[in-house]
Amino acid sequence: MSEDMSSIGRWSTLDRLHRQIETRVERRLDRHLGLQPREFYALFALRAEAPAPAHRLHLSELADRIGLSRSATSRLVGRLRDRGLVATRTPWHDRRSVEVRLTPIAHDVLRLGTLLLDRAVHDAVEDAGTGDIDRGLLDYLRGVQGAKPPPGPPLPDSGNTVAVPQSCTTESMERRG
Repeated sequence: MSEDMSSIGRWSTLDRLHRQIETRVERRLDRHLGLQPREFYALFALRAEAPAPAHRLHLSELADRIGLSRSATSRLVGRLRDRGLVATRTPWHDRRSVEVRLTPIAHDVLRLGTLLLDRAVHDAVEDAGTGDIDRGLLDYLRGVQGAKPPPGPPLPDSGNTVAVPQSCTTESMERRG
């Protein structure tokens, strides 16, 4: 096989694996936390990118971090605020901007969500090892994410949900109207 075909084959395999991981992440976040991936990534960006201890960003900064328009980010933040995961405020010195910060509940959701994501990636890489994936690529992926399951408490069974406050679940939001 030529070098070009080998590179294309590896890229195709990596792309397929990425889609499988994305699907697993989406399903697990929805099943266990009632979150969409973009919602989780917004919470993660607030924790990772905003200065501690406040973990506060302006709406426009958050939009840049998660790759959404300001209006889409505003709607996403509204959903997270309605669920008690973020709080917003308008600074007195700039009434045009909005600051977004994590709530204590969001920190718990992030801890659980991170475990779910780590497990989803681990499981997808392990499952890829039983298929026709290129050995070099598989070794690379295992080296990047490690061959061991992530540390932490055991994850819930597939039929159960993580103990997230009622105010955070999709079902509770639908009941509220």
